[in-house]
Amino acid sequence: VIGSAVSNNNAESFLTDDENESVLTGEDRPGRLPVTVRDFFNDIGSQRIDLLKMDIEGGEYPILGDRRFEKLDVRTIVMEWHNTDEFPDGRGWCIERLTSLNFKVSDGALRYDRAGMLWAWKD
Repeated sequence: VIGSAVSNNNAESFLTDDENESVLTGEDRPGRLPVTVRDFFNDIGSQRIDLLKMDIEGGEYPILGDRRFEKLDVRTIVMEWHNTDEFPDGRGWCIERLTSLNFKVSDGALRYDRAGMLWAWKD
């Protein structure tokens, strides 16, 4: 177990305490938890990924949007998407990105106003 969050670079960040709408941010304010962030792509290398679970509080966008994601051998993804200031339609953006990478995408059982679950897989 590695006590950190992942993104597309190494950094220090802060997790807001907003229940199912928490996000990672670079702003240190009272009540935010400091988090070490590791480069997912450096850690995973070229390993095949049978199931990738992403619940990284808005951190899905740097991972999915990184060119290195296109080269990963991922079979199935279950993920939580979040609407953020930068991605006000998080669900739509994630579906479009995953579909463009030849994933089939379906909504998961959980859906809130600003967050929800998606499943994505390749045949």
